[in-house]
Amino acid sequence: VTLKDAVQHAGAIDRELSEHGFDQAALEEAAKQGYVNSCFEVDSDGLLDVAEEFYPAETDYISSTQQGNYQNGLATQNVSSIE
Repeated sequence: VTLKDAVQHAGAIDRELSEHGFDQAALEEAAKQGYVNSCFEVDSDGLLDVAEEFYPAETDYISSTQQGNYQNGLATQNVSSIE
């Protein structure tokens, strides 16, 4: 697909959506207001709990070639390659 074809296709999609009442600008404004109205609290005491929930410490299952330095169940080594 050429760039010209892609732009023409995007324009056609935009016109079709506009004909059906879709308003991208209104959607983006509503999304911005949603973020403005939301309240995000960052509690440093709970950060480790969240990290452990998604990245549990499985030190029993780590092979000897994968063992590194662990602090609170999280790897502290610098990994520079994917094996």
